[in-house]
Amino acid sequence: MKDNKPAIVVILSIVTFFTMIDVYTPSMPEIARHFDESNQEVQKTISYSIFGTVISCVIAGLYADRWGRKNFLVFGMSFATLGSIIAIISPSNDWLLLGRFMQGLGGGFMPILGFAVIQELYSGPKVLKIFAILGVAFSITPSLAPILGAFLSQHMGWRAVFVFILLTVLASLLSLIAYLPVSLNTSHISKMSLLTSYKHIVTSKYFVKYAFLSPIYVSMSFFELTMMPFYIQSHLGYSALAYSFFLAFTTVTFACSSYFSSWLYEKMGIDPIIKLGLGITILSAIGLGIVFLVIPESATAVYLALSLKGIGWGLTFSGSVNNFLNPFQHERTRASTARAVLIQIFLLIGSTSAQFASTTSIYGLVVFVSLSSILAWILYSIHGKNMVNSTM
Repeated sequence: MKDNKPAIVVILSIVTFFTMIDVYTPSMPEIARHFDESNQEVQKTISYSIFGTVISCVIAGLYADRWGRKNFLVFGMSFATLGSIIAIISPSNDWLLLGRFMQGLGGGFMPILGFAVIQELYSGPKVLKIFAILGVAFSITPSLAPILGAFLSQHMGWRAVFVFILLTVLASLLSLIAYLPVSLNTSHISKMSLLTSYKHIVTSKYFVKYAFLSPIYVSMSFFELTMMPFYIQSHLGYSALAYSFFLAFTTVTFACSSYFSSWLYEKMGIDPIIKLGLGITILSAIGLGIVFLVIPESATAVYLALSLKGIGWGLTFSGSVNNFLNPFQHERTRASTARAVLIQIFLLIGSTSAQFASTTSIYGLVVFVSLSSILAWILYSIHGKNMVNSTM
């Protein structure tokens, strides 16, 4: 397919979903003060959003192929729009939790179905390039969104952040209606066949080897996003804007490595670069451990170590997604849904674990990143031989 508009629309829609999370994290301490709530109560706004996305995973997996992916994407953004309005006018933290839940439920269809849409509309090396662009977009979002969110929060209040979210959701909704093809695949499949299909996907070697990588990296990032705003701002005394710049530094490394990953895949093959990325991630965990022992309250040192994680994730991202989805050409939506469910499970693990971690020490972050990087290496190494054409 030569028309790039659908790919652009899908990328923007997925970025909009992640913007809902990244843009408001610097505002969490202010929200806690405004509603006179504890840090842990405000951190639940992340967990509620993830709960909503988990539900959208289940719904999309069961009905997206029957009702059409475009219909689901448009419905999702419409629901996220309503959630954004509730968040803006919320008189208490409970209402904000409801708005965040609705944002997660509606916006969650974007990453679930977006990858399947790209696989359906495009083929060959172009898919890898689009996934690489998605990787860059994923990194730009957590780089720029917190800076913008911190600026809006400091100068206009935390509600202005949700006004911005509402505007981006509306822009994404209108773009989906205007440019996404109506003819996206719909099919009628029995529930028994659906269950058989999912069993085939989750028991395949590709699922264990490739599908777990991005979810594990996401869990590390959400542990960081949930805990570090309070550590950097409340404990070390930095402003929300300063925190956003620290976060931007680490995500720039993800952007650079993700951008060059497609070129490296062509030169060296996908699996060797994935191994390199996992090795660099383990080095990030080691670096965090050294920082904790030597200079634990140096924000610069902490984020220098975390930047290695960003490099590792960038090198593994598009290759692992392609190698997982590629074997399931006739089950794209269901394979993408299975991967999305994994992501949401690991999102919950990361954000929920962070709520039990101290916000005055990076010890919890060190432990979580170390265990996660080891788990990623073990799961990837269970099947040692390359199982797909890794040069595409």
